[in-house]
Amino acid sequence: MTREEENDVHVVNWVLPLLDSGDIHNVVDPRLQGDFGIASAWKAAETAMTCVQSVSIQRPSMDQVLADLKECLILELAHEKAKGGVGQGSISRRSFSNIYVDSEFSGPSAR
Repeated sequence: MTREEENDVHVVNWVLPLLDSGDIHNVVDPRLQGDFGIASAWKAAETAMTCVQSVSIQRPSMDQVLADLKECLILELAHEKAKGGVGQGSISRRSFSNIYVDSEFSGPSAR
């Protein structure tokens, strides 16, 4: 495949075969150098893949996406705690201290 052809590949067409083969490591940003929780990475990938369904009714609501991403964060923080703290290049609790996530999101629904 030429470089130009590589640039024309839609991200879903690139990611889906990797996920189908169980290769989450080649989906996650290599700059993390493997320093991430597998469970949180899989949950994020699964959430992303549900958001690109071709039939709109099969896609999750933003409330569901938010809930899934919160679960990813919980899984990642548990992974960090289990490995004994925060390593270089990983997420820290302080990284998210300024993020406000309203679980009672009342904006317009995508459906």
